[in-house]
Amino acid sequence: MQSNRPAHEIKVLLAGGKEIFREGLLRLLKEQPHIEVVSQCTSRQALAKVKETNPDVIIIDANPFTTDALIATKKISRLYPKTKIAVLTDEGNRQELFSVIEHGARGYLSKGISVDDLIKCIELIARGEIVITPLTSKKFPANPVFRRGTEKRWTSESKPPLSNRELEIVGLVANGLTNKEIARKLCIADNTSKVHIKNILSKLQLRNRQHLAAYAVEHGLATTVAEANSEPE
Repeated sequence: MQSNRPAHEIKVLLAGGKEIFREGLLRLLKEQPHIEVVSQCTSRQALAKVKETNPDVIIIDANPFTTDALIATKKISRLYPKTKIAVLTDEGNRQELFSVIEHGARGYLSKGISVDDLIKCIELIARGEIVITPLTSKKFPANPVFRRGTEKRWTSESKPPLSNRELEIVGLVANGLTNKEIARKLCIADNTSKVHIKNILSKLQLRNRQHLAAYAVEHGLATTVAEANSEPE
């Protein structure tokens, strides 16, 4: 996962969760010269604050996961598509993950990641990438994955119909790598990377990269941020 610092500040809005947590996160982010925290608010106030501050990224604390957080995600995604949404969670579960991704979130982040990794995630999400950090695996049993109105169950005896290379690409997509970054990491042509992803979506009958990222988390295919950021030898 490459993390090229943007030429301009990333405007971040903090929403939801407990105020003491937002205050702590605000202080951490203020130490980053390329990040400006424009405000903080509750989930219910999020829509109005987005309209007022026009942030690049809004980080919504989903602990506890509430209807307010989901409604805010849905409305912000629809009314202010230029603002990218990241949801923070303690451990997470597949229903939350699929709900927020379906409603437009670009990131689903564990509170267990390091500050450095959080910064990298914010940078990637601001660029429009999809980032889903690995969460507690026991929360993601092999149950239905998001598909076009249908459900498919995979068991240990019935593995996903993907090649080893395709499984590797799924993990890289889940960690926010672009087609070009995937091509560079795997030493393949940009167009080959694009074709692989198109074929993967078709095989799994998934709608888009967000759902593919969710699939990767559920099936334990997502690498860590550090692994995704490593250069090919």
